[in-house]
Parts: sequence; structure tokens; C-alpha cells
Amino acid sequence: MTNSGIGGTVLQNSPGSGGVPLNNNGRNRFVDVFCGSAKTEMAIVAYGFNDARYVAAPATFTAALYQSDLDEVVTGLRLHGYPRDRILIVGPHYITDTGLSTGSDGFAGQTRVGFEAYVTAARAVAADHGTLYFERYAYMAAHGAGALISDDYIHPNDAGHRAIFEGLDTTADFASTYEAPAIASWSAQGGSLVLTYGSVPGATGYEVQTGKMGSFAFGASVAQIGTTASVAAPDAGVYAGRVRAMFGSVPGPWSVASGGASTSTALLDTFTSTFPERLTVHAPDSGGLWAENLTYTGDSHQITGGAAYPTALSSCYLCKGAAMLTNGFVEGDLVVTGTPLASRAGIVFRASETVNTMYLFQYSQPNGQWQLLKLVAGASTTIATAPATVDVDTTYVMRMEITGSSIACRVNGTGVVTATDSSIPGPGWAGIRNGTASTAANGARWQRFAAS
Repeated sequence: MTNSGIGGTVLQNSPGSGGVPLNNNGRNRFVDVFCGSAKTEMAIVAYGFNDARYVAAPATFTAALYQSDLDEVVTGLRLHGYPRDRILIVGPHYITDTGLSTGSDGFAGQTRVGFEAYVTAARAVAADHGTLYFERYAYMAAHGAGALISDDYIHPNDAGHRAIFEGLDTTADFASTYEAPAIASWSAQGGSLVLTYGSVPGATGYEVQTGKMGSFAFGASVAQIGTTASVAAPDAGVYAGRVRAMFGSVPGPWSVASGGASTSTALLDTFTSTFPERLTVHAPDSGGLWAENLTYTGDSHQITGGAAYPTALSSCYLCKGAAMLTNGFVEGDLVVTGTPLASRAGIVFRASETVNTMYLFQYSQPNGQWQLLKLVAGASTTIATAPATVDVDTTYVMRMEITGSSIACRVNGTGVVTATDSSIPGPGWAGIRNGTASTAANGARWQRFAAS
């Protein structure tokens, strides 16, 4: 086991007394801790004790917002491939009356009722998703209570940790006994999002929700009777979906559709993010869902400071819209910064998600060239080249236009190479490809991406 917790932190990213979320909160950290190349066999989420103790911002820091953010964390984990039986939610641990009044500034003075609301919230999220759950608070209260807490009135003592282990070992179980619908398909059809799923015995109806990819938050529920739901998308974008069966007024656990459904073929991303995040969980400005070409490995692209850059050698990411493209353009704003690190970076068109096949227009620093290449099932052929002189910290707008077999490549509006080639007829996806690893300060960075 790896303990990725940070002492003194909370889960929710609600504004604290200073008007901004508290540092190192779990909602903003979980993607880097659990997802992409950091994916683990199981995710254990044991936040809530400090959330429940924090009373310095009662209008903006609440049990309801903790529940909402915990729901987003679990949704994000499921979208990143964690099944329900590989997510364990551990509720807040027991606290004494003295402990409720003990703590640093902002973390003292909670009521028993206020604290227990967070216990209820953790249990509710586990039930909503049908994950594994351990009711730590109740187990400790019934197996020693205050005798399990150390002299600081906050942390469990040795007996407390033993009780937590024993309770987890003997009582942790699925938080819901109801069946979840099996999702059959999730797609965008025109301006609508269509979700199909299997029927659940005993269900009186179904509840469907959609939300923008990258946010892990969902909108209002849409009640359904049958097993096909068609929901109008509010605007062009990429959406996640989920459904659960209703048993009268009692809901079963959510089933979350894997991947996103896009309602736009016009793709744009300025790589704006409020915190560092991986490209594959980032929501573009309009249309598209970033996915890695499956012949590459590593989930290596990171977004920091308004730009995306590769952290590993040889990576290719595709911005998947509502439909593949055959003719049109792809464009990217490239900046080489700091120490170039022998940079190779380019834009791709008519690219496959499953085979290493694509047209690639790239800058190659080792060769001092703009290069137009084709990759067909991994076999690379250089179609045309032109000399390239690229200055550090300068933006170069790279553009590739394809119509039929005609290919034109431009930099800052000036044509550099043209060619005729029919090896890859399309359709396919547009995206970015990097042959060299970079860092936030050194190497090739993409500051904008567009395609249509």
C-alpha cells in the first residue's frame, strides 16, 4: 500500500475562510494520485475527518459540498477504469466531545450533529456508487470509543488503529445491495446524447444524468421508463453519462459510461486548467475528448501553465469529436522553451486510435527541418521536408490542410511543404504527436490546438 494522504488536509475544494479552496485538497489531487500512469490495483478514499472538523467557512464548506466532491472523486475513479469492487470508501473516524472542541484555528468547535453529517455523506456516496464501504465512526464508537483516541484528542492511538483494522477486516462490505444497469452503448447522435442499458429486475424506472467530461460533475436527473435515454446536449462538447435503476423511491448504484460522447466536430483546446492535470482527463474548450493512440503507452501528457507537454518519449494524443475527419485542417501553436531537449513535435490528421497510422507534420530540432511524414501500421516514410529555424520562447502556428490526396503544410501562414499522397484515405482523428520528452520549463509545448 502507498499512503498518498497529506496530514492536515481535507477532501473538498470548496472555498475556505480565505475565499479559496484549502491547499492540497483531495478533490484536486486524486487524478495525479490514482489515474493514468499512476493507476493502482485499488483506491482507498479515507477523507472526511478534517472536513467534518473545519468550521471556519460555514456558508461555503459544508457536508453537502463534501458529499458532492466525494461523488466527483468516485466518478472520476470509475471513468479511469476502477470497478466498484476496487474502490473502498472509509468514513471519518470517531471523535470525542473534547476532540470536537480541540484543534488549530478553524478546526475546533464543531457539533456532534455537524460532524456526523459527514459520516452520513460518506455512506451516501458509497451507496450511490455501490462501492465497498467501512463505517469507521460507528465501529470505533461501539468498540472502545474514547479509549481508542490518543492524548491529543484527535488521532487514533495504537488500540484505535487496531480497532480500525479489525473493523475493516470484518465489516467492510458493499454499500448497496441493489443491482446496477449494464451499459450497452453511449454516443452522440446529432445534438443528442443517447445511452442504452440493460433492464434491472424489480426496477420501477431509471434515472439518467449527463455532465461535461473533465469536471466529474453531473446535471439534473432525467427520469426514464425504458432502457434507452436520449438527452439533448446543452451545447457542443464532450459528455460523460451515468444511469441507475429506481426501486420505488430508493435508488440503486450508478453505472458510469466509459469514455465520452462528443456533440461537435469543430475541435479547440487552449489547454486552460486551474491546476496541473493529465491531458486525458482535461476537457477541451469545445468538442473532443483526448485519447491516446493505443499503440503508444504511458498517458504521458501533462497540462501546466496553459500548455500541454509530453513527459515521456514518443506519445500521440487524438482529440476525438463527434465524428472522424477525412478532409479539413489541424493546427497547433508550438513553443520550444528553455533547453530544447532535441525536440520533435507535430500535429497529425487521419490518425487511427488503434493502429499507428497517420499523417504527421512535425518540427524536428535534430534535423533542423519541418517534416511531412506518413506512418502506415508503424512504418514511417518521409514525404517532404523544408529547412526550419525555430527560436526559443517563440510561437509557431503549425497547420496541415488535407483535401483528398492533396496535403499542404504551413507555418505562421507561410507554406513550407506540399505533397500528393493517397496512402491514408481516412477518415481518422486529428491530434498531436511528440517524439521527445519535455518538462514544464524545457522542451516542446503546445499552447493551442484546433481542427475541423
